[in-house]
Amino acid sequence: MAKKTTKTSAKTTKKKTSTRKKQVQKEENSLGITLLIVGGLILLIYFASNIDANIEVSIEAGKDAKQEEVVDQKIIISGKTYSSREAAMEQLKFFPQSRLTEEEIKFVESY
Repeated sequence: MAKKTTKTSAKTTKKKTSTRKKQVQKEENSLGITLLIVGGLILLIYFASNIDANIEVSIEAGKDAKQEEVVDQKIIISGKTYSSREAAMEQLKFFPQSRLTEEEIKFVESY
């Protein structure tokens, strides 16, 4: 018996390669950018020149100048009277917070 011979046809496919055209990037319009910058500067100068600032400073010197002295006043914190804020701070800063009342803790933290 004779063997059947089959012919296989090989199809060749050709891939079409297409070259994409690169878009030519336009250069920035330097004249347009320059005009925008110049216009912005003109507006900036125009609006800045319309601002008025009136500042008055007076300094008194010599015999007419008065000095105010700060008078230490007694301060009461949690029912305890201290001669001044500094004296209260000197006494309270060495106590641990567990022994201080809330009012004393707030005073020490705010000083």
